[in-house]
Amino acid sequence: MKKTIILNLLLCCLTSFLVSCDDNDIKPGGTSVEKMAGDWWVMLRDESGTDQLKVRAKLYTYNTASNVSTEMFVDDKKGFSTLKGKVQVDYKSKTFFTNDFVQNLYNQDNPFKIYEGKILANAGKSKSGKPVDSIYIKLEFKNEPGVKYIIAGTRKTGFPADDY
Repeated sequence: MKKTIILNLLLCCLTSFLVSCDDNDIKPGGTSVEKMAGDWWVMLRDESGTDQLKVRAKLYTYNTASNVSTEMFVDDKKGFSTLKGKVQVDYKSKTFFTNDFVQNLYNQDNPFKIYEGKILANAGKSKSGKPVDSIYIKLEFKNEPGVKYIIAGTRKTGFPADDY
């Protein structure tokens, strides 16, 4: 009798486990700014075109915790300009901006304003010559009034041959 009860309990537990792991419940998908999110190889220039870095740097764009199509983060991971902040997005036109200076999460004393930001599908070329998306950002830091910077570059492919 004890063996029957134990076997029935074991069978019930196993059945519950198998039913709860149904693959049909999983609905994978991207984020709300999926086509604008990515890792980028960029150059930083002043408005006259003078290179400020002499090398390509990394920049990241990604969704916010609210995962809505009207905002995203622009982030250099404390790289070339200690830039991180939330920007407004027009997902349909693949553009982004700030209406005013926004909090710079890496440098609280130096907010920034993005006048123009855009993602251009297949408008760039990777280091190996493959078509990739490009990014363009025109911005100003509050600590440098009137000085505009241009960040421009191409989406990382993930292949070592395309890394800078």
